[in-house]
Amino acid sequence: MIRKLQHWWQETRASFWFVPAVIVLGAVALATCLIILDATVELHVDKRWPLVFGAGAAASRGLLSAVASSMITVAGVVFSITIVALSLASSQFTSRVLRNFMRDLNNQVVLNLTARMDEELWNVRDVVEKTGLARSTIYGYVSAGLFPRQRSLGVRRVAWLASEVRAWMASRPQTPDELPTYCAVSARQ
Repeated sequence: MIRKLQHWWQETRASFWFVPAVIVLGAVALATCLIILDATVELHVDKRWPLVFGAGAAASRGLLSAVASSMITVAGVVFSITIVALSLASSQFTSRVLRNFMRDLNNQVVLNLTARMDEELWNVRDVVEKTGLARSTIYGYVSAGLFPRQRSLGVRRVAWLASEVRAWMASRPQTPDELPTYCAVSARQ
């Protein structure tokens, strides 16, 4: 029984979504506690330290937007470097490198804290489902430069950035006059 429980705990902790879920629940609990504390306790810190807390709502909003935009930039750089490192490691060694990387608790925490929600990866099935195009048409468009390039995730594994595919879907021709010349490239392939 203890062995099964240890195995379950190890598998749960190694799963990709366990640590992020715990962090989100902890953040919600901390926010709730701080709101309750702020409503019940009058500390008058704005009178003790007027230079620290003397800014108005507009200045606070400006500071928050500057911090948030810089964090998004840092997160983008961190994920880009991580994807490159993982791609190189998995192609030169083995795909088990990715599994070991994702099981590491420190990596899960860092990736969760710097996560960008708009950088979702889609595999071929997702792209076919979202765009309504056939797999061969997608690869034909990629080779012709008409569709976003896929990212290599290892041997025989590719993915597309969802934001790039969504941008392509928003910019693709909608009128029947544009479709024949657009689809002509696929016919030549």
